[in-house]
Amino acid sequence: MSRRPKKNVFLVHGADVALKNRVTRFIRGIGLHPIVLHDQLTAQQTVIDRFEHWTSDTYVLVLLSPKDISEAPTSSLLFELGYLVGRLGRRYVTTLHHQSMDLPPVLSTVLCIPLDDIGIWKFALIRDLAAADFAVRPNLALYDPHKGQDPAPPPQRKRQVP
Repeated sequence: MSRRPKKNVFLVHGADVALKNRVTRFIRGIGLHPIVLHDQLTAQQTVIDRFEHWTSDTYVLVLLSPKDISEAPTSSLLFELGYLVGRLGRRYVTTLHHQSMDLPPVLSTVLCIPLDDIGIWKFALIRDLAAADFAVRPNLALYDPHKGQDPAPPPQRKRQVP
């Protein structure tokens, strides 16, 4: 009996909504299903209840911006990160952060991928998702499906006639 491929990626984010939207589009674009914590609000559930409901058999991305680290009220993001690492294990939890950020030392035990302008972060994330047995479609990482582009075919080598 074969196992069903893992597809759910749970996103925990702070103040940077543009970052959340960018990562959500990317996750969707590589064939996975993003689940955004903020979108799963219910009146009767605490944040921990939502984690327990949505994070079984998922990969978790915690999105960090400079504002999230510098403000005391958003330090709950660090608590949530610690809870998720304890629940799922370090193999299934990654942080994505702005490249210019100074990360607190407490994050030294968690995989942290800096968001660069040229997109190396995408390949690092694809590598880690694949290592965690998630069904990524890396060929889709090079284009934006929301712009109506088709994936570029592999370059054709010209045959030289002897």
